[in-house]
Parts: sequence; C-alpha cells; structure tokens
Amino acid sequence: MEKMLDPQKAKQDIEKILDRKEYQAYNKETQNTLQILWSRAKEWLMDQLAKLFPSLENVDKSANILLISLIVIVILLLAIAIILIVRNARRKSKFRDHRPLQTMSELEWSYQSHLAEVQKMEDLGEYTKATRHLFLALLLYFNQSGWLEAKVWKTNWEYYAELKRTNSAWAQKFYLLAQFFDKVTYGEYQIKKEEYEQYKQEIVAGLAEKHTASEG
Repeated sequence: MEKMLDPQKAKQDIEKILDRKEYQAYNKETQNTLQILWSRAKEWLMDQLAKLFPSLENVDKSANILLISLIVIVILLLAIAIILIVRNARRKSKFRDHRPLQTMSELEWSYQSHLAEVQKMEDLGEYTKATRHLFLALLLYFNQSGWLEAKVWKTNWEYYAELKRTNSAWAQKFYLLAQFFDKVTYGEYQIKKEEYEQYKQEIVAGLAEKHTASEG
C-alpha cells in the first residue's frame, strides 16, 4: 500500500523550497523586472504629459497616486470612445443592410393605402405594424413627390443619400425616423403607445409639410 501523504510534511517541504536562495533570487528578479517596467511606463507617461503640459515638468515624478489616477482616466476615456465607435458602426451597418420595402406588393400600394392600414393596426393595438406602415407611407409619399425613387432592393441608407441631394433639410429628419423604424421593426423593440404617438406626429408633420409645399 502506498504511503499516505502527510499534509504537515508537505507544507514544511513547500516552505523549505520557498526559503531556498534560488527561489528568493528568482522572486526578487521577477519583482525587479516588474519594477523596471513600471518605472519606464511612468517615465514615458510623464514625458508625454510634460510635452502636453510644460508646467508639469517640476512635479515630483514619484507622485504615484496622481499618475495612476491619470492612467485610469485615460484608459476609461479610451474604453468609452471604443464602445461609442463600435456602437455607431453597428448602427450604420444595420442601417445600410435593412430594406424597408420587403415585397413588390408594398411598393405597389399608394401612401394612402398604408395610412389606411395604419388605422386598422391602431384599432388592434398593433403599434409595431402601425409604425411600419407609417414609415412606408412617408417613404412612398417622398417617392411620389420626386424626392427619392423607391425600390424594393434599396436600403434606408440609400434613401438618406438621395434626400441629402434633393432635400438636405429633410434628410436628417428621415435618418432619425428610419433609425427608430429599424429599431422597432428589426430590433424586436416593443414600442410603447406614447412613443408611437410621438412617431406618428412626426410622420404626419412630414406629410403635411410636403403637401403644403406642393400646393404652394
């Protein structure tokens, strides 16, 4: 039968190993290496700060608390910037990929037909579907008015680019309306009635604005 391991003896053996000169030398060498790297990092950062803020040249370079605080702030700012850039890139990617008109039948409808469907969806409490028909009504009205050319294969990004050429004032409004439309339609976002009413007001205002301009 194998001899059982004595926990106490094992502990003593480990302590002896840790007390050996070889281990102490290795540990000290590792600590020295880290200290050297940390010192170089501090010197580099202080040099960069001195270039940006010459008044810092006379500050004690051993002010570790201030230095660490600055490093943390810089890292946080970089992290926030990266998050915002990635989020914005994803939004633009989705905006470029999604096509508001999915079938030829939706394109064949008049904007009045979509508005009539909006009323039906509202009566059923289907605000997500009502949002879709509202946006398509606006899109087809702009198509009818010659501000853009509606096609099944086109994305909202392409419509936005057309509007920037034909009506720059409405282009940014369309961009925001299209983003919300994508969020509700493709992002599985459950729109609230209050949000829907606000969205509807903006769409109706756009229709009324274009209709008034046409009459003028």
